[in-house]
Amino acid sequence: MTTMDPPDVTVLKLLARGRAPGWVSQATGRDRADIEAVGARHGWPDRTAMRHALAGTGAPDVARPVPAPPTRTAPEGIPSPSTAPRPIDGPRSVPGQIELLLARAGEHDQVAVRRAHDRVLAACGRLHATLCDVETRQREHQAKQAARAEARARVETLERELREAKALLRAAAPGPGAPATPAAGAPGPGAKTIRTWAATHNVDCPRVGHVPTRVLDAYLAAHTTADRRTA
Repeated sequence: MTTMDPPDVTVLKLLARGRAPGWVSQATGRDRADIEAVGARHGWPDRTAMRHALAGTGAPDVARPVPAPPTRTAPEGIPSPSTAPRPIDGPRSVPGQIELLLARAGEHDQVAVRRAHDRVLAACGRLHATLCDVETRQREHQAKQAARAEARARVETLERELREAKALLRAAAPGPGAPATPAAGAPGPGAKTIRTWAATHNVDCPRVGHVPTRVLDAYLAAHTTADRRTA
């Protein structure tokens, strides 16, 4: 029995099935020169010679003529024992074995194998879509967390500024003896009222035009004192 490395066995099997050296090179990841050298050592391009070489290695998936039962026919899509899909050679972790398996399954003559190939491709597509969806949700969650952290920091800054502004207002509030002034936007006494009060209390005030500030302050101070007495 001839000893052959498992990778060379795989190459020889593909060549014996009529695969071109370029196709085998892409499927196995090996140089085309290596593919042609392996084939040449075992009779390539003579497919019969290559099958005999494979038979000498004792490989379990050598295409030997196995007569089918004369009275049984496998249903369409179900492989018969003589044409069952062969397992990939070597450990499944070897680089290129998955690609080789898919390439072999996609070109297989049995419908069931090709359907399994299509299901694997569809599952890979779903896996890719799921990964993209999960990664998108993770990025969105991280962006929302960053936005919330930024908003919390902004709220804390605004609250601190509000506390500081309130402290400034309390510090600038007039004392108990300060004359009251009308609040901004609140209706104050009219000019006629102030002039009448000024004439009654001998306070110099022009009869027309703008009421001087000193007259307004005196009017407000007098009424503030009167309000406190009545209170």
